[in-house]
Amino acid sequence: FGTGEQKAVLDLTKTILRAAGREDLEPVVLNEVSGEIRHQYLSSDRARDLLGWKPGAPLEQRLGEAIEWYRDYFQHTDGGVREGVAHGTQQPMPS
Repeated sequence: FGTGEQKAVLDLTKTILRAAGREDLEPVVLNEVSGEIRHQYLSSDRARDLLGWKPGAPLEQRLGEAIEWYRDYFQHTDGGVREGVAHGTQQPMPS
């Protein structure tokens, strides 16, 4: 649903890199896309209003948990490839 807070794509990318322990990587921003939507974000207002939903933990915590899960998941596969992950195809582990 989102956190209800606006976050720039570059900031989100840096948050993901931090959670992954890969602050040594730097995003490459080319600014070559025309017609890009400059400001957009997920709103959890409707889920909050209709369902009483709210984030259970900060984004950084959930990203860390997701990254840990994927690392564990791919560690237990043959060479980083797991069959049947997406539509019956093999998906290599991202490097």
